This record gives sequence, structure tokens and C-alpha cells, in this order.
Amino acid sequence: MIENYDKLTELDKLIYKSQIEICEDCKGIDKCKQDTVGISPIIARNYITGKWELAGKNCGKQRGKCYSHLNIKSYDDIYNNPHRDKMVKFLLKCKGGFIHGEGGHGKTYTLGYLANVFNKKGKSIYMDLANNISNAIKNFDIKEQVLNDIYNADIFILDDFGGEKLTEFIVYNVWIPILKNRIDNGKTTYVSSNYNLNILANRIESATDKITATILMDRIKTLGVINFKDRNYRMISKEEKK
Repeated sequence: MIENYDKLTELDKLIYKSQIEICEDCKGIDKCKQDTVGISPIIARNYITGKWELAGKNCGKQRGKCYSHLNIKSYDDIYNNPHRDKMVKFLLKCKGGFIHGEGGHGKTYTLGYLANVFNKKGKSIYMDLANNISNAIKNFDIKEQVLNDIYNADIFILDDFGGEKLTEFIVYNVWIPILKNRIDNGKTTYVSSNYNLNILANRIESATDKITATILMDRIKTLGVINFKDRNYRMISKEEKK
């Protein structure tokens, strides 16, 4: 028997048993059936009256704070094959990574899936397209808020890096401060790009200079580099995806 259960009122006993049954059949925080989502029942002593009463506590399965250009809650790992599974397993170690490869092979979908998994574990997420972030930081009114949100997120996912128009302003005012802050402070960071390191370095060099490009790419390399080779999921039918 649960400790101090017998000291509850009959009504509290009934409520406690009902709520415990819900928690024991938990299918995840997104499907929580408790009246107050994410709260599991406990028996606690009221230090004013001295009586044991029904109370609640966070179950520990709450999602963390999330800002994303995707509805990550709908992203499940549906594209299974041995090679891709190996890449996903590595990325799920939550150590970050630079993921490059041709468009349509599932980089963004995979990152959305990672974000969903980590967010379910309570991690705060900031995920967005490089172009969206660049445009946001050009806006003086929201620049500091965007930067602070990215700096403070447990996990930052930068999608389609290099797909935006790279200019000297963008490199020096967006990507150098963001990537320097995240990587130098050992904060989990994922970067995806349709370009490999060499092509990306050339694009950055064209916007700035060789030294700047080398410094920025050397930081990115420390994340670990994955050549995301998989099927082109944009070119196959829904039946083939199953």
C-alpha cells in the first residue's frame, strides 16, 4: 500500500486511485488525461492542519519551451532504413552536428524529429530556417530577444544554413556571434545545409574574406560532420514512404 494512503479521506482515496491509474497508463505528456496536464498525484502532509491530504506534483514529462518554424509534435521517425537509423542514433546523443546533403533527403524532417524527442524530455528548443533568423536579426526591435532566445535554448537547430543570401552584414552580425556563442560554450547545436563544408566556406569567403570563412567553418567542424545520404523523399510516392 502507498505510504499514508490510509490517512486520506474516502473521497481523496477515490480521486488518488483514479489519477494513479491514469498515470500508470501514461502515453506521454501530449496525451495526458489528467484534469491538470502533467500533474501526478501525491500524498502530502498539510503542515498547518497536520493532516495527510491529496496533492499533486509535476510528473517530469512536460515539454520544454519551444520555438520552431515546424510543428515538431507531428514529427515521428517514419523513414526507417539501416543507414539513416545509424545517423539518427548518432544525432540523438544530443552532442550536435553539421548535417549536409542534397535537398529532399530528409535533413529537415530528421531535425524536426530530433527536436520533438528532446522537447518531450523537457529540453528547450529553438529551431528555425537560416533565412528567417537573418531577417529577424535585421529587425532592431526584436534582434536582442531573438539572440537571447537562441543563446539560452538547450538545443539550437539551424536549418538550411547557406540557403539565405550571405552578406558581410549577415555573417558578422548573425552567424559569427550566434555560432561562436553556442559552440564556444559547448551548447548543443545542430546545423543543416545543402552545401558541404568546402562550398559553404567559399560562399562565406565571397561575402567576407578567407580568414573569416576559415574561422567560422573550423568552429562548425567541431560539431561533427555528417553527409546525409538517403533516398530523395520528395520524389517518391506516399505508398513508397510506408
